Amino acid sequence: MDAPHKQAFLYHLLILILSCHANDMLALLSFKSSISQDPQQALASWNDSSLNYCNWQGVKCSLRHSSKVIELNIDAFNITGTIPPSIANLTYLQRLNLPNNHFHGHIPPELGRLRHLRFLNLSANSLTGEIPSTLSQCSQLQVISLMINKLQGELPSNLSNCLNLKIIILKNNFLTGSIPSVFSSLPKLIYLEVSMNNLTGIIPSSLGNITNFYVLDVSENMITGTIPSSLTRLSSLIFFLLNKNSLTGSLPSSIGNISSLQYLDMSNNNLIGELPYSLGNLSSLAYFDVTLNSFTGVIPSSLGGLSKLTTLALTANYFSGSIPHSLGSLSSIKELVISHNQLSGTIPLSLFNFSRVESIGLSDNHFFGNLPQDLGNYLPRLRGLTMYYNRLHGPIPASLANSTMLEDIELTGNNLAGKIPANLGNLQNLYFLALDYNELEDKDDYGWSFLTSLENCSQLEVLQLARNMLGGALPRSISNFSTSLSWFTLAGNQISGTLPEEIGNLVSLVYLTLDENNFEGNIPATMNKLQNLQKLYLSNNKFSGSISGSIGNLTKLIELYMSGNALEGSIPESLGECQSLETLDLSRNRLTGTIPKEIFSINSLSKTFDLSQNLLTGFLPPEVGNLNNLREFRVASNNLSGEIPGTIGECVTLEILHMESNQFQGKIPQSLNNLKGIQELDISQNKLSGLIPEFLQDLRFLQYLNLSFNNFEGEVPRKGVFRNESAVSLIGNDKLCGGDPRLKLSPCALQNQMTGHHFPRIKLILSVSISALFLERMGIEDVIKELHSIKNKIQTHEARSERSYKDKQTGEGSSYSMYPQV
Repeated sequence: MDAPHKQAFLYHLLILILSCHANDMLALLSFKSSISQDPQQALASWNDSSLNYCNWQGVKCSLRHSSKVIELNIDAFNITGTIPPSIANLTYLQRLNLPNNHFHGHIPPELGRLRHLRFLNLSANSLTGEIPSTLSQCSQLQVISLMINKLQGELPSNLSNCLNLKIIILKNNFLTGSIPSVFSSLPKLIYLEVSMNNLTGIIPSSLGNITNFYVLDVSENMITGTIPSSLTRLSSLIFFLLNKNSLTGSLPSSIGNISSLQYLDMSNNNLIGELPYSLGNLSSLAYFDVTLNSFTGVIPSSLGGLSKLTTLALTANYFSGSIPHSLGSLSSIKELVISHNQLSGTIPLSLFNFSRVESIGLSDNHFFGNLPQDLGNYLPRLRGLTMYYNRLHGPIPASLANSTMLEDIELTGNNLAGKIPANLGNLQNLYFLALDYNELEDKDDYGWSFLTSLENCSQLEVLQLARNMLGGALPRSISNFSTSLSWFTLAGNQISGTLPEEIGNLVSLVYLTLDENNFEGNIPATMNKLQNLQKLYLSNNKFSGSISGSIGNLTKLIELYMSGNALEGSIPESLGECQSLETLDLSRNRLTGTIPKEIFSINSLSKTFDLSQNLLTGFLPPEVGNLNNLREFRVASNNLSGEIPGTIGECVTLEILHMESNQFQGKIPQSLNNLKGIQELDISQNKLSGLIPEFLQDLRFLQYLNLSFNNFEGEVPRKGVFRNESAVSLIGNDKLCGGDPRLKLSPCALQNQMTGHHFPRIKLILSVSISALFLERMGIEDVIKELHSIKNKIQTHEARSERSYKDKQTGEGSSYSMYPQV
């Protein structure tokens, strides 16, 4: 080749090389231009024209193919933008890794042109649309991870064309459809994770043909059908997750063949039958969870041979029988949870010798017997002990204090007796202590020493002591409780004396129950400091004095119960500031004065508003109509007067309305017809009058109606609730008549019925006749004579009408003219 031709060749070669290089650089710059936010300046180096693009951050070029980009790695830089189609111009790209950013928009289908692509990770972004079917053209693809996005559509079945595919991770999207059975044709597939989507259909039995499967995760979908027995041929399977689906049937008896299995989760399904004994063959199993199914039978004793098992969760099934003693051999166990079953018998002592165990859950079964008094001496790592709702008795072991890592103790609903150990305060990490619904006793200062010791539990959030036999005065030391205490229950004990003012120091309280004790004296004004309080129960004590106006400071209150005390004075207007109240019960006290209209501004009142059995006076304010979310309203047994406000008909969600034993008068408001969901209506023992409205018979949910001891009159409706004599009470209304025969009321008088039918027409005739006489300017003598004539005609007509009415009653009469012949 001569020099000129050689020079021309080299020039064109250089242009070609520069052009190829330019394609990659332009593709990168196009990618950068699609970025709208780069808070960490991850792509700042891409602005440096003096720096070769192969040295830009996140860019890696090939050593073999000079200056060809083979990797783009932009991981966790909080970058916002879209993925441009031009990225497909990086024709040698092998790894595209853009996870943990804020990329949005669709995945460009042009990615299918990347024939060298092996690794695609777009996880943890905000990508939408479908997974491009063109990815099936990436024949070298080995890993595809698109999890934690907003992708929709079905799983592309043509991914089965990617014969080198090993890992598919698509979890936490909005994918639909079924799992393609053709995935079984992927010879190298070892990892399939499609959890947390909306997949339906069944698990393809053909997946059992994938010999090297390590991970199969189809959890948290809507998959139905049974567990294919073919899956038990997956001898290399390590992780098998089917939880949170709608699977049915039993667990295959051959499950024990998956000898490599370490993690098996089938919780939250509808599986039935007994657990196969072959589970004991899974010698590598570390995690086994079948919580929330319908398994029955006994717990297989073979589970005791799983020496590597760290978690055994059998909660919320129908297992029966006793706990196998072999479970005491689970030397690696950290979490043993078999609550909410039908297990019985005593708890094997060997279960309390697990040196590594962190959580023991045996709640809601039928276990009985004493707790070992040395229980806490052999559980140095124990963090959670839950045994509530069993039949355990005897004292609480003082040795629990030796399990110094304990955080959660729940022994509610047993028959535990004796004193509460005073050394529980040694548990520095304790945040949850539930001893309620037992027979525990503490009646003197020494007995309450456990409460004082809890001052040392600086993490304590929940303290439940309700429904025991605790007596005496509540110690003032409660003021030193953890400032984190949010839940404190003492209801249903025998505590007496005054409520310490120091209760106001527990400023984090959200839930406080002191009801059904013998507290007396005033309710401390310091309670106005409890501004996080949502539920306050003070009912059925002996509290006296007035309700402090500062109660309006408790603006987060949702439920307030103060019934059954001896509270006096008026209802504070400031209660109207408690705009989150759903239940307000001040019944059975000695409250006086009128009902403040401010209370009726609490639109959140939706459950119960009860002011019954007090000494309240005055009218029921028309603002009652504002309570249009309320289900139950009671103002019975007061001295309220005036008419029932028509606005009460605006309380359209009312189901129960009790206004009996007051001084209400007037008629039943027509607006009550709007209470279409009313079930109970009691307005008895008032001074109401008039007719019983017919609309009451059309209230189809009305099951109880008490109108007794009023002044109602006239005929009683015959339909609806009035057909049920056990559901309606009308006694004490002497002027009522008729109605359903089962009500046993007197029949309405014949004259009343006749008069009711004809008298208006007769009055009209008389009125018209007199008016006509005057119009004709007749003399007085003529008027008198004509009036006598009209009177005689009316009497004749009435007699004729009476005979006709009687004839009709006996079926013997004939038709007659409604009007007299004058």
